[in-house]
Amino acid sequence: MKPCQKVARTADLIAYLLAHRSGIRDCVIIDCLALDRLLRERPCRLISSTELMLALDCLAPSYLSSRLRRLRLAGLVDYKAGPSANPGYQFLRIGPVLP
Repeated sequence: MKPCQKVARTADLIAYLLAHRSGIRDCVIIDCLALDRLLRERPCRLISSTELMLALDCLAPSYLSSRLRRLRLAGLVDYKAGPSANPGYQFLRIGPVLP
């Protein structure tokens, strides 16, 4: 898997989300901040679906998938699914694309 991009500071992420809140749904903002909190210490680690569902308060994998899709469509995350031998998600970026 490719290396992580630069991770924005939480304060910068919050400032960006607030500045663009008219174009980003509240649920997407909340999910983005929850991911930031979950991955702040080790941003590029592989996270199991179960751990991610707990962090985002999801009850079903299909709901988790739709929430991740919304984050990706908003341009706030870049992630890869782990291999079938080691399932989960690796987040390469959380927050907007940084220059």
